[in-house]
Amino acid sequence: MSIDWNLFNRDMREEDIYIPEVDLLITDTPNLPQMPPDEIAKGLNRYSRFIKYAIICCDDKLDLNFPYIQFSHATYGKNPKRFIMRNISRLTRMGEIVFDPFCGYSTVGICALEMGRRYIGIEIDPEIYQISEKNLREKDGALLTAN
Repeated sequence: MSIDWNLFNRDMREEDIYIPEVDLLITDTPNLPQMPPDEIAKGLNRYSRFIKYAIICCDDKLDLNFPYIQFSHATYGKNPKRFIMRNISRLTRMGEIVFDPFCGYSTVGICALEMGRRYIGIEIDPEIYQISEKNLREKDGALLTAN
């Protein structure tokens, strides 16, 4: 399946984009090897005014407009759930918001919910989104979604 990156980075007025202030953005991009690094950065920077801090797993150098630490997939891939939970624990408190704009199957979301955090995830691929939604429903029992 070919993904239209213009859909991900479509032109929107800044005032049309709203999410609550995010305490931690944590994401990886292993299922997006074909997405150019400048498009990843462009997409992430759209949310910069909402983000306090971020953990990004991406092998390409990114130029982001918010405070972040970047790890390689080699670091992340050894035990993703442990890596995610350790960073959520270190950088957020109960009830705070964790955001993953490349949520895939919602591993970050499941970890966040298990740790008593709130979660916002975005997925562009409709098939993966359906699996993500199912995973989150099984974990949390309730889910708010938008198309």
